[in-house]
Amino acid sequence: MYGKQIRPKDNVTGPLLGPKHPAIRYAFAVVTAALVTELTFELSALIGSRPSPQFLLAILIVAWIAGFGPAVVTWALSVVAINYLFVPPPYTVSFLVKEELVGLPIFSAVALVMAWLAATRRSVETARKALLAREQGARTEAERLAQSLEQAQRITEAPFREISADSLMRVLLARVRSTLGADTATILLLTEDAAHLIPVSSDGLREAVVENLRIPLGRGVAGRIAASETAMIFPDLTNLEVLSPFLRDRVKSLMGTPLRVGDRLTGVIHVGTSTPYQFTQNDQHLLGLVADRVALVIELVRLYEAERAARAQAQSAGEAKDQFLAMLSHELRTPLTSIVGWVRMLRMRSDEPAIVAQATDVIERNAALQIRLVNDLLDVSRIVAGKLALERCAVNLDDVVRAAVDVVRPAAETKRISIDLILDATGSVDGDGTRLQQIVDNLLTNAIKFTPENGRITLRVDRTVSEAVITVADTGRGISADFLPHIFEAFRQADTPPTRGVGSGLGLGLAIVRRLVELHGGTVHAESGGQGQGAHFTVRLPAAKDGQPGLKVRP
Repeated sequence: MYGKQIRPKDNVTGPLLGPKHPAIRYAFAVVTAALVTELTFELSALIGSRPSPQFLLAILIVAWIAGFGPAVVTWALSVVAINYLFVPPPYTVSFLVKEELVGLPIFSAVALVMAWLAATRRSVETARKALLAREQGARTEAERLAQSLEQAQRITEAPFREISADSLMRVLLARVRSTLGADTATILLLTEDAAHLIPVSSDGLREAVVENLRIPLGRGVAGRIAASETAMIFPDLTNLEVLSPFLRDRVKSLMGTPLRVGDRLTGVIHVGTSTPYQFTQNDQHLLGLVADRVALVIELVRLYEAERAARAQAQSAGEAKDQFLAMLSHELRTPLTSIVGWVRMLRMRSDEPAIVAQATDVIERNAALQIRLVNDLLDVSRIVAGKLALERCAVNLDDVVRAAVDVVRPAAETKRISIDLILDATGSVDGDGTRLQQIVDNLLTNAIKFTPENGRITLRVDRTVSEAVITVADTGRGISADFLPHIFEAFRQADTPPTRGVGSGLGLGLAIVRRLVELHGGTVHAESGGQGQGAHFTVRLPAAKDGQPGLKVRP
């Protein structure tokens, strides 16, 4: 416990010699009775045969100093001494003398009453002093606790809604170090597996925490504090196991305490000095108060940051969906408008072969576009619902790639884009042939969409022992560094409605590619040097094993 409780010196509510020393108190009673008897006997020639006042005074002194019990012993010895030495005939003990049948009882009554009153008065006085001492100690303790709480409040006062968790920890550590007069202060937080501590912030002798330092629970200084879950003081670190090179080289004395949120251990905070120093129990208590508040403040800041990030993500997702709905209405309306217009044209000019041919071509092209949009929407719906199924078997990837190229070649020729197909190795993969073609088709369609006229697209298929690699590279406008992390997200497109062309799509193609690749147990990765530098997509799929049967897999 912090501090030492103030207690009265005698620690009693009774006689001066205290109830913890009965032998001394009763010995004092016997010695006092003997001394008074000897003194009275020596002075009997002067005081005559009336020894009662001396013995009464002795009994009163014993009662005041040693208590009522020892006073009774002094009274009993006094009665024997008076009867033996001073009541005629001397040197005999006899209570049959008529005069003494009255004198001794009166003496006894007066002596016992005086002893009881003196002992009671002394007990009351002692109790009063003890209560005053306890009151003073409690007042001093309350003032010290109030001061500690005020210091802890000043340390942990921070506008945590306005600063990050890292900045907040640096502010708190600077205040802790200043208040305790330490040279360094450090916060270590528990890892997710609750097996190690990682230093996350420090203030004092160094500017940054040690990188990649993991302290196991139960080892090192911080690990011992965390494992014991109690505050600890280490006056000398010389002969202790110290895992942190910073503490080992620069810190001589250290004091630390666990960080808890409720009953859950979250980390450790410790302060140290560059020279040997004896931290006090007051320092330890203050650090404990600070630790409780620091742990709670850090937890609140982290929760606030997580809530703020979730809110921003939800807002971004909402804006993306709003933008997607706008694109969806635009993409669905455009081909329908063209189809309706040419149908009306056919009704009016059906006798003109050129018009009929042109109308048929336009209607067919827009209907195919409409089918593609609807299929993308259905695929995304199945993915979200977890109902997209794969009919898996050993598939020749070369055939899949050639079929995909044939599908998109007309669109590429319209923009005079050349497609270079390189098949360096043959082999099969375990997958759904239709969905694998859709993966390549979507990647090629995306490349054609963002590659200007007279551009070039390279489609390459390689095979290793364990996987097949499909690479689609274009000379298009590239992907900005800001948008690259979001390239495979649904409802996200690099171009916004004002700059989008007719038939630009819904921004679902690459999201479908990623999900289909993942269902096949593969990975997809996008790279780009930036605007005007083209894009490079790499798909890696597990190669089929010999004799591997086809499977029907649901996500």
